[in-house]
Formats: sequence, C-alpha cells, structure tokens
Amino acid sequence: MSRKKIQWLSFIVLCIFSPSIFAKLSDYQKFVSYPYLEKAYSLQAEGRYSDAIEELKSAIGFAPDHQPFQVLLFELLIANKQTDQALDLYSSIANEAKGSLLGSLIEIQIEENNLRLTDELKQLIEDTPIEQRQDLYQAVAGRLIAKGQEALTYEWLSEVKNLSPELQEMQMRLSDKLEKFEDVEKYYLTIPAENRSADAHRLYAFSLLKIDKTQEALRFARQSPKSQLSFDIYYQYLQEGIAKDNVVATNAAFEWIEKHHQLTPTLLEQRFEQAVKFKDRNVAFAMMSQRNDNCQKRIEVALSFDWQSKAQQELIICQNTMQESLWLTYADTLLSEQQLNELIANKARYSTSISKLLIDRHIAQEQYQQAVDEIKRAKLTTSYNETLALSHEKLGQLELATEQFIALYKSTNSDKYLDKSSFLLVEQNKSLDALVLLEKRLIADPKGMPKDLVERIVQIYQQQPNKLTSPVINVLVRISHAQDTTAEVLRLNGHCEKAISLLNKSDAATALSWTTRALCTAENNPELALQYWQEAYERSKSQDTLRAMAYAQGNLGNSAAALKSLDGLGEQSWTKADALYAAQLHYQQQSYQKAENYWLFAKSATDTWLDFGVDLAIQQQNFSQAQSLSAQLLELNGQFNAQQWARQALIYQQTEQNDKAVRAWQIATEVAPEEDVYRLSWAYSLIGSQPEKAYQILRELTDNAAELDSSVWEQLGYLAAENNQQDAAVSYIKKSIETEDQSILARGQQLSWDLHQYYRDLSQNWHFTASFSQGSGAILGEVFFENIDNEVFSPPTNNLSSRAEYFFNTTNKSWSAYAQLSGNGTDNNPLSDWSQELGVSYRIFDRYNIKASLGAQRFFSGEWETITRLNGDLFNQGKWRQGWRFADSWWQRQFYFDLLLLPESDQLLGLGRFDIGYVDALSTSSKQTIMYYGLAQYDIRKLQQDTPDGQTTYTQSSLGLGAKWSLFTTPELVYDRVHSYNLALEWRLTVSGDLTNDNSSVFLIGTYQY
Repeated sequence: MSRKKIQWLSFIVLCIFSPSIFAKLSDYQKFVSYPYLEKAYSLQAEGRYSDAIEELKSAIGFAPDHQPFQVLLFELLIANKQTDQALDLYSSIANEAKGSLLGSLIEIQIEENNLRLTDELKQLIEDTPIEQRQDLYQAVAGRLIAKGQEALTYEWLSEVKNLSPELQEMQMRLSDKLEKFEDVEKYYLTIPAENRSADAHRLYAFSLLKIDKTQEALRFARQSPKSQLSFDIYYQYLQEGIAKDNVVATNAAFEWIEKHHQLTPTLLEQRFEQAVKFKDRNVAFAMMSQRNDNCQKRIEVALSFDWQSKAQQELIICQNTMQESLWLTYADTLLSEQQLNELIANKARYSTSISKLLIDRHIAQEQYQQAVDEIKRAKLTTSYNETLALSHEKLGQLELATEQFIALYKSTNSDKYLDKSSFLLVEQNKSLDALVLLEKRLIADPKGMPKDLVERIVQIYQQQPNKLTSPVINVLVRISHAQDTTAEVLRLNGHCEKAISLLNKSDAATALSWTTRALCTAENNPELALQYWQEAYERSKSQDTLRAMAYAQGNLGNSAAALKSLDGLGEQSWTKADALYAAQLHYQQQSYQKAENYWLFAKSATDTWLDFGVDLAIQQQNFSQAQSLSAQLLELNGQFNAQQWARQALIYQQTEQNDKAVRAWQIATEVAPEEDVYRLSWAYSLIGSQPEKAYQILRELTDNAAELDSSVWEQLGYLAAENNQQDAAVSYIKKSIETEDQSILARGQQLSWDLHQYYRDLSQNWHFTASFSQGSGAILGEVFFENIDNEVFSPPTNNLSSRAEYFFNTTNKSWSAYAQLSGNGTDNNPLSDWSQELGVSYRIFDRYNIKASLGAQRFFSGEWETITRLNGDLFNQGKWRQGWRFADSWWQRQFYFDLLLLPESDQLLGLGRFDIGYVDALSTSSKQTIMYYGLAQYDIRKLQQDTPDGQTTYTQSSLGLGAKWSLFTTPELVYDRVHSYNLALEWRLTVSGDLTNDNSSVFLIGTYQY
C-alpha cells in the first residue's frame, strides 16, 4: 500500500473512530492531547511522518499508557521506515492491541529488501499464537517468492519448526525448483498422508526419478497404473531411457504405457525410431502397421535392416497399390530374374513392364540370347527391333544383325542405322556392299552426311583405291569437313600434289590436314614436315602425332627435342620401337647408360635391335657383348653389309683376334671395294703381321689417287722405312708433313715436332757432334790419352772433340762410317794429346741403340793402331728420348756404356754411366730447358806402362749431381736440321777406386749436335 493511501486512511480513521481512540481517557487528557493528535493526523496526511511522530509523542506525553496512541505511533514509525524504533515500541504494546502490527513490520522489512529479517523479528513471530504464526509464515513466504527469492524463502522456512502441511508442500516445490531433489522426498514424507495433494504426489514421484530412485518411482506409479501420474512417470522414465540409449528401460516403458494406457502418435513415432535405431525389425514393422505406413516406407525400412526377403515380400504385396514407375524401380533392384518370371507367369499387373525390365537387365548383363528370347516371348519384336539387332550383333550373328539394321535404315532413313549397317558390312569384309549404301547416301545429301560416315567411306576408298571415281571426289571436295579426309585418300593413292592442292584451296586446318601435308613433304622437306606435325599436334593432342613429331625431330638431329616429345607420350604408352628410338637418341647425346636402359626395355629379336646393341656395346667398351650380339645378328640375317663387317673387325681387334680382324677388314673391302676407308683399315690391320702386304695396299691407294689423310702418309713412311726404302720413306714423311694442316685429327705440337725430327733423321745421312769439357780433377770418362814415358799415371781432365758420322741407310742406321778428332790434356798440359780415329759401326739390334765399331786410331805422335769398340746409348728413345718436348716439365734418363780395346797394345778403356734428371722448359721465345740430374759412373782403365809390372788396371766409382742448360734452334723451314747446344755444370764424388787421387771434382761440359 502506498504512503499516500496510508495517510488518507489514517485521516479517515481519525474522523470516523475518534471516539474510540479517545476512549478510556479523562476529559483533561482528551482536551490537551486532541490538538497534537489532530496535527499528527494532518501531518501524516501530508506524508510528513517525522513531524507527525513528534506531535504524537507530545500527545502520548499526556497519556503514556494509552494503547491507541501507541498503536498509532507504531504505524507512523513504520510509515517513516523507523523499523528499529517500531520494533522496540511493539514489545510494549499489549498483546490484545497488537493485532496485525507484526505483519506490517514484516511487510515493511520485505519492502526495504531486508529479506532475511532480523532474528528479533523472527522471535516475535515465534511468540505469536500458533494460528497467527502459520499465517505469518505463509505471508512471509508468499511475499519472498513474489520477490523472486525462492532460495531465501527455502532457507528461511528450513529454520522454522513445525511447518504446516501447506508450508511443507511449499518447501517441496521450492526444493524441486532449486534442484534439491532429496529434500523433495524429505518434505513429502513429513506431510501426513491425508494432507498430501496430487501435486505433492507428482513432485515426489519425479524427484525419485531425478535422484536415481527409479524403481521406487516406478513402484509408486504402479500403485495406480491407470492414473495420469502413472503415465507421466513412465513417460519421463521412457524419455530418460531414450536419452541414455537404455534399450531395456525404453522397451519396458513402452510396454507399460501400451498396456495400461495408449501410445500416442508421438510415442508411436518414438518407438518406431528406437526400433530402427536398434535394428528391432519386428517392433518396427509392428509400429508401421499401427501407423498405417505406406508400401514405399515399409520397403525402405526393410532395406535399412538388410532384410532383403521382407523387402521383396512387401514389394510383391504392393504391386497393385504402388505407382508403376516406382514399383519397377524397386523391382529392378530387389527382385531376382526367377521372381520376375513368376510374376509374369502369374499375370501380374505390370507383366509387360516386367518383361521390359528383364530385357534391359539381360542387355546390361550381356545376356543377349536371354534378351532375344524375352523379346520374343513378350511379343515386343516391333518395339525392340534395334535391341534385337544389337543382340544379334553381340551374339556374333552378324548377317542377321546386318539385315535388321539395313531394314531399320530403310524404314527410318536414320544415319545411325546406316552407320551400324556399313560398319557390320566392313566387319564381314563386304566393303563394296557398304560402299553402295554409303555412296547413295553421299550423293543424295553430301553436306548433310555425318562426319563419321564420310570418314568410313573414305576409309573404304583407302582400302579400295580403284573404286574412287572422279564424281565421288567432286562430291567429297564440296563437303567442308571431308576435304581433309579426301586429301588423305588422295595421298594414300599416291596423289600428294592433288592432296596438297586440295588442302590449299580449301584452307583446311584440321589435324588430319596438317598430317597429310607432313606425310607428303617428309621426304623432300623434313624441316617443313616437322612444322606441319607441330601444327597437327596443336589441333589434336594425338599420341600418334606426337610420336611422329619425335621421329621427325630426331631425323633432323635435334635429339633433345625428340626426347622431350617422346617423354610427352609417357613411357607407359611407348612401343618397343619408341623405346629403341629413345635409346638411339640418348646414344647420340652420349648418355650411354640411359641408352642401354631403353635398349633393354625394347628387347626383341629384330636385326635393328641387335644392330644398335652392337654399336652401344662397342661404345661402352663391352666387346664380349658386342661379339655375342653380332653373332646373333649374323645368324639372323645370314650376311653382313660392309659397314657391319668393318664393325666386326673392330670387335676382333679389341678382343685380340687379330687374324679374324684382318679377314673382316678384307671382307669389308671386297663387299665395298669403292670404300677406301675399308682398304685403309685392312692395311693398318696387316702392319703387325704382314707389313709388306700393308705397304702394298697403301701404295695401291696412292696409285688410285685416293685422298689420304696426313696420318696415312706418315704410316706409309714408317712402312717404307721398315722395308729399307729411304727415298720412299723420306717422300712419304714429307707428304705427311705437307698435308698436316688438312688432317682430320690434329697431330699436336709434340707429335708434329717428333715427325719433323723423324724426317730429318731419315733425310740426313750425315751427323755431326762436338764437345768440350774442363774439369778440376778426377777423370772425364770417355777420353783417349797417351801415357808414354810417364812414370806417374796422370789421366786427363780436359777434352775437346768433334765427330762426323755417315749412315749408309737412315731407315735402320745399321751401318755407318765415322771420323773423330780429339784433344786431351791435364791442368798442367792442356790438350797435349791429339788423336785421330777412323772406323765403321754396326748397330747390332733394331730396337736397342748398341753399336760395335772397328777402326784405327792414332795419336799425332804415334802410329795407327787397330781399335775395336762396343758402346750403347740406352733409354735415349721413345718417351725417354733426349731433346725438346712441348711440356712444362718431364723426367729424362740415360744409360751409356763404352768399351774400347786396342789389341796391339793390349789396352782396355771402359765406362758405364747412368743419368736421371728432371727437366723444366724455360718460358722463352726459343726452346730452352734446364735439367737437374744425378749420375752414377764407373770407369775402368787397363793401361800399358813402362814399369816393371807392365800393365796396370785402374777403376773408379763416382756419384754426382749436375745442372744442364740446353738450347734447341727452331728451323726456319720444316725440313731444316735442328741445332742443339748444351752446357752442363757437374760435380762428382769419388766413391771408390784408384784411377785418381781426387775425392771430388767439378766439370764444365759443353756439347753441340747437328
């Protein structure tokens, strides 16, 4: 109630009940208190409660014990929200006068949101009479609940003792709302049975379900199975079972409700869904019966259970109620051929459609004979003419099928039947019959003829070129999409010019047109043909076109592009020919391992495969495999061409079958006598075994004016030299030098130098050398000296000599005549001994430079004396030959020995010396070298002296180090001789011997050679 209303109510009460409020007051008390009381009421009416309280307190001062004044003051305190003062005043008011004052106090506390109330106020409620107390509790609870304070209400009532049944039921509702389900049961059980309402029963039963006392709840429900509460309990039990997938609980709930009540449409739907979910097909179909579900639904559910037999049963039952198309759809999936035949036999409603279904099934399963039988049984021949024709075709009954397709074509004029008819005729090798049909169609409507039919007639003309006539060509060229195929026919018939002309006039740019152009130009213009292949491939990514591009690129030498095109095919699409071609392309790129991999992939017993395998094996130095493959190739073909015999000769040479190699080269020459290269190779193969024959063959080549390489002239020179034909050898070597710059393979600086040197050795019979040496002790080595009347043996340390030698034949240098002039001396008497020597030499071995000499020698002061000599200059040949080399540095070695015997005086001079050194070529414009070398030398001297003992033998062993500078003149002309100058500084250490008393010595040695 609002304050304003309270004020007006108080004023009205004052007016109406003023006699009662003044009751029991004396006249004086009434007189003196009335003004204050009146003013208090007036202030109360204005809402000025504080002022009203003060005025009323003044009135109470004249009548302190007057209860009406106390009650009025309590009301004013309440209105002014002075709760504590009101509470204090309440205790002083007599019980009979309190009335509903406590209720007002509680109301104002609740309105002020002091919802928990004070303990003192609670105690005041407890002090009220029992009847009033329950009303107060009821009022407080109602007000709190209205404020939305259910939890506070529940807590407040929980502290109250001896609640009434109504308040206990209120606590049940609050417990349920606050989800204190155990307390619901507690309060329910405290309510006397006779005071429990239906709502209490419901709350109690559902709380049992919520605190997992399900069986107690169900027992409670079974007390009155037909009641709505029993239904509700089992309904809730059912929903919980469904939520938890508790099949047992769910089924029990469904059965109870169905027994004692009735399944609602919703429950029917739920039970059906549960049955489907848990694969209970019997319950599911029972529910569908109650729901009167249609046939389609029953079939679908049966299929969801994989209950094939039930689905078939339902479908058969439903054949008279389901829509035909829907029933046939299910029948095609569910019913077996036997079941369908039984339905037809029983004259089912859709028998004709069932027959069609069977026919389609037979066709799909390629049971063409059954399809034919069913068409005939169902008398559907007219509507299944095309199917019959197709079936007869599939059954191999081509003549019957062809007749039927021709009949269909004649009755319909449909090009698709002409397509089938002509195709079957071609298949039966009746191309001319097909041509009759196709030509009639072509002439009747050339532009309207489908492209595939045009292609077929063209294909027939390709096979039967003599049937292609000018009128047909004139018709074909008018068909825009047939001009490329017509051009291809012309090409196949050998009319490339006409084909190209037609394509140029028609501006045809299809893949086939470019292919025709490419094939027509491939032989005469391969570059242009490749462009055409590329144009064709741009328009149709055909593997055949890409393959043709690859081969064209390879034939033009572009192996990389060819391999890329082949890769575009994908190796899984390669033929063996493609793999072999890829191997050949990789061979050209020197990728021999890849070439071998593809060659193995293309393995076959063809001559092409074997022939390439031989080349590949030779390139990989696998000559045993090359021999094996070559033998297979010869066995396959029975013969070799000249090139293959030449290759076989190479195999024999590499496998050291020299006789066979010679024979193979001879056969290659006989097979292709015009090929000088085979004759040349034959000659080379004979050099080791039959040099005379080789020489003869090579000379025949020169006589036949064959163009010979510089290396061949060189070889002729060697052979002529070997046959001791000096002039011829010189001529051939000169020819080789003159043609050197035209050689296929450059000889190189070093080999060229060596060849020039060989020419000089051949062309020059005279050789001249000169040397000088100056020592500081020991002995020089190769020197003559006269030791006459010398009591003390003193070998020379100085030397100056020159030698001229003439070779009678420079090709072998076996015989030569020489003359030598030498001067020897000591430090005390330089060049005191001059000697002359004349003689002849013979080279004992062809391979080794060892000579035996016979001559005469004399000192100027003496007589001529016979001399015999054996000397050798070993290692000074081949890669160890002394001289200039075109290299930064190299090793050089030499072993020289000389034995000199003078029989008349019985003197013997001997020398053995080994040199090894490292040579550096100097970076100068002229050819100069520095050699750092070591030496080991042994000397022996058996001399005739004028002593009592007669002859004395001296020996000496020495080790030494030295450095030698050399200069080689570069000839102005290639035929000029090379002059070489050498200057060496040499140190020797005497290891043992008595030839000299010096332990070590140093020598300066110079030589000149021409």
